[in-house]
Amino acid sequence: MYSLSIIIPTYNSEKTIKDCLDSIISQTYTDYEVLIMDGVSSDNTINIVKEYKNSNIHIFSEKDTGVYDAMNKGIDKSNGKWLYFLGSDDRLYDNNVLKDIISFISENDCNVAYGNAYFIGKEKFHAGYFTRERLNKQMNICHQAIFYQKEIFYRLGQYNLHFSIYADWDFNIRCFSTPDLKICYYDRTIVLYNDLSGISTSKDDWYFKEIYSFDELNKKSELELENMFLKNILSSKDYKIGNIILKPLRFLKRLAKKIL
Repeated sequence: MYSLSIIIPTYNSEKTIKDCLDSIISQTYTDYEVLIMDGVSSDNTINIVKEYKNSNIHIFSEKDTGVYDAMNKGIDKSNGKWLYFLGSDDRLYDNNVLKDIISFISENDCNVAYGNAYFIGKEKFHAGYFTRERLNKQMNICHQAIFYQKEIFYRLGQYNLHFSIYADWDFNIRCFSTPDLKICYYDRTIVLYNDLSGISTSKDDWYFKEIYSFDELNKKSELELENMFLKNILSSKDYKIGNIILKPLRFLKRLAKKIL
């Protein structure tokens, strides 16, 4: 059994996967396995991974319903005591990240450990200590900067596939709501996170899924996020265009009700 399983969902990631894997194999810590959870890429992703000829790198290519489905499949196939999820377009911050975080976990007897992320594109750090209240009021811990004991996913359940982009947030809220879990903050940069990546689903589908996801998250956790979420939707170009189109239709509907 490995100490750590690094799970990397991929789909047509030929432009970034090499930098991602290079940041892993250059680590001074080596007791890990890498699980490439590929969604049947049509580009050169798999061939690039195969070029490494590294016995610690395992490739699984099958259709999935999205990144969280791929991550759940990776959990089931993993052999590590600890799990870490890395984006195919992200990189570990330096060569000692894994050595340092594993030492920190051992010294502090953690069940969950997280650090900081540097957001490429925004050129800023996503950092700091989180509490349950901070998760309620602010955005999530960057999931490329957090490490979990594998057994937690079998105790609390895996990622909820109803969520298109909030499933890791939902899972972290479950962790922070479990009193006997020791969750540790390590003030160290873990990852270079590519904040330029997009969402794989279409815009229309994305809006429907986000509204559903937010509603579920809000009901489950009593989150104070409604104003922030609605502000993002209302200020979007798509919403404004849609509102212009629907406004006369709403007027005609009200008029028809009065006449009838």
